[in-house]
Amino acid sequence: MNRYSEPDPELLQQFFNLEQSGWKGKEGSAINCRPETQAFYKEIAKGASAHGTFCLHSLEANSRMIAGAFSVATSDGFFPIKVAYDETLKRGGPGHLLFNAIVTECLEKHIPELFFGGTDEHYKSLWTQEKVALYNAFVFSADIRSQLAYRVRHHLLSPLGKLRWFVRQRYLQSKNGASKRRSISHPQTGREVQAKATQPAPARESRSGVHSS
Repeated sequence: MNRYSEPDPELLQQFFNLEQSGWKGKEGSAINCRPETQAFYKEIAKGASAHGTFCLHSLEANSRMIAGAFSVATSDGFFPIKVAYDETLKRGGPGHLLFNAIVTECLEKHIPELFFGGTDEHYKSLWTQEKVALYNAFVFSADIRSQLAYRVRHHLLSPLGKLRWFVRQRYLQSKNGASKRRSISHPQTGREVQAKATQPAPARESRSGVHSS
């Protein structure tokens, strides 16, 4: 496992290519799929590096990156912004090996929190059951098309979305039981790092602003 604190262009491109090689590339949502998205993440890496918070973990085999995490790390928390792995090696769990190394680093550096962020994905539940709410916000302008879009979303789509959210929460509760706080302890020092994921929460829209429920 290698850890890099400088955003070397060749290294970043290796990570971008790795992410594009999987399902994100097929769906067109990988960083490499849009030049402006690639430029955006390069700027994040550059800015974070200037403040000493950028890091890129690379799990390598035969001199090739097979899993990587594009992250921002502070003394208060570790935030993997983008994670990628070679999906042809999925059975070997390269992504979990990567996160095991990240958790170990958090423990050794006394970083108290590892925040997975993003969407509610199954692999995150293997590391933690604690979740924080993730809100979506929508702002509508005053023109006719926006007013129509607001009414459709507010009176039709929003109630359906809340119903879907409620059904999903009941399903997850019945499947996993009540959410429990889980800490990960270092086997030698006994120190703990708190891992957190996110779960979608319903939101309310307003023509004059945004209100979260």
